[in-house]
Amino acid sequence: MKKYTKQQILTIAKKYNIEVDDDGLIVWVDAPRGYVFEGTDLHWIHVPYYDNRYTKSEVWEMIYLDICRGIEKCEDLECDLCRERSEKVKKI
Repeated sequence: MKKYTKQQILTIAKKYNIEVDDDGLIVWVDAPRGYVFEGTDLHWIHVPYYDNRYTKSEVWEMIYLDICRGIEKCEDLECDLCRERSEKVKKI
């Protein structure tokens, strides 16, 4: 198993405009607006490590694999999240 560091993940995520936030308990990974993680209909992924279920190393590996799967356009025409994000952008 290859070990990935937080910095490596942040570098990879930046290439695809994927946001990664580590709040010390959970790592949140957000696909860019209008996109989902490939093979899912998820706009974000979160991986907890506060309960010792996963080591930090395992968390970063899971996130790496999720990012490497890719992102794809959200095809849900009634997606509340995409519509909500779109409406916020229009208000600015």
